[in-house]
Amino acid sequence: MAEPFVLWLGRRYFAGAERSRLASFLSALAVLGLVAGVALLILVLAVMNGFERALRERILVLVPHLELSQAGGLEGWQGVRRELERMAGVEEAHPFTRVYGLLVRGTRATAVEVLGLDHDDVEPVLAAALGPTFARLGADEVLVSKLLARRLGLEPGARVALIVPRGSAGGRELPPAVASFAVAGLFETHTAEDQALVVAPLAAAGRLAGLDAAPQGLRVRLAEPFAARHLSRQLAAILPADLRVGDWFESHGNLFEAIRLSRELVGLLVFLVVAIAAFNVAAMMVMGVADKRPAIAILKTLGATPGEVVAVFLVQGALIGFFGSLLGVALGAPLAWAAPRLAAWLQETLGVQFLSAEIYPIDYLPSDLRWGDVLAVAGAGFALTLLATLYPAWRAARVRPARELRYE
Repeated sequence: MAEPFVLWLGRRYFAGAERSRLASFLSALAVLGLVAGVALLILVLAVMNGFERALRERILVLVPHLELSQAGGLEGWQGVRRELERMAGVEEAHPFTRVYGLLVRGTRATAVEVLGLDHDDVEPVLAAALGPTFARLGADEVLVSKLLARRLGLEPGARVALIVPRGSAGGRELPPAVASFAVAGLFETHTAEDQALVVAPLAAAGRLAGLDAAPQGLRVRLAEPFAARHLSRQLAAILPADLRVGDWFESHGNLFEAIRLSRELVGLLVFLVVAIAAFNVAAMMVMGVADKRPAIAILKTLGATPGEVVAVFLVQGALIGFFGSLLGVALGAPLAWAAPRLAAWLQETLGVQFLSAEIYPIDYLPSDLRWGDVLAVAGAGFALTLLATLYPAWRAARVRPARELRYE
């Protein structure tokens, strides 16, 4: 009979069914605090996971996982590619040439990165990101990001000039390479790469770089991007010294570390919000115990043991933790799922750009809701609430009937 009695009374205390309305108010306040903390933590983790996924699925589409290059062009690159693609973890390798210069349209000019690619020999994911126009790119045509097009007032069909410095030779400065191109189309990746990226045919970029028929190097795509650093060190040890090996950690490793560190720090801070909400339950239940001291004393005179009194308040705390975590999940999960659309709607309604690719790595709010995180957050909220209940339950068990009922 002890278990049903404990459960019944703990449920009544949780529901605030006794005469005093204080317990009902305290329970509702405790549940609301826990709901807000759990929902906020789920939302924050989903957004940080979204930034990490955007790094993998958007930024690392444009940025090669590994890059092999050689000054003056990579001679015999076909053989190097065959050797690379035989290595474990390497999915594909494709030729490229990269130069830096000025994109000029009338009186406007801006610094750009010109990426030369062969539309018949390129990563499928990169070709998809650049759009269908890339497959039809002519010898004297380029693709320009929409951000650059807005900056220079460009539209498809416009003529632009590319000016590329060529350094010096024989003690004298060489004149810059200048070429005219037509803008075949615009692309948008919604990443920071849009700020300065121009895509040109491989042969045209090679002429601007002063190379012969050989490309500057190879873009290597791996099955697991985070193995790039280990594989680059292996290649650097076996390849000739004049062949440079780089990986995406060199250019975007700080971004990944910033995302990872932000996820941990923000997650910790919001977890503290959940912890505060959970231990707020302890303060509220201490007040509840003070309000119920005469009732607890009567229970003890009727035969309730200290263990049963502790169990009553643990049941109350468990119900607060369970329903608070459950409602937090019910609020936080849909909010995390709808966060990108909600942010986009707010931007359009208010006319404000919350994220800009000129400042942030992407120009939209990402979200990646992972149910493992949801279960972990809900479990942590429940466990912390139950832990916070131990002290007020212990206080309730120490109530002395003789002292409490002396003047009753």
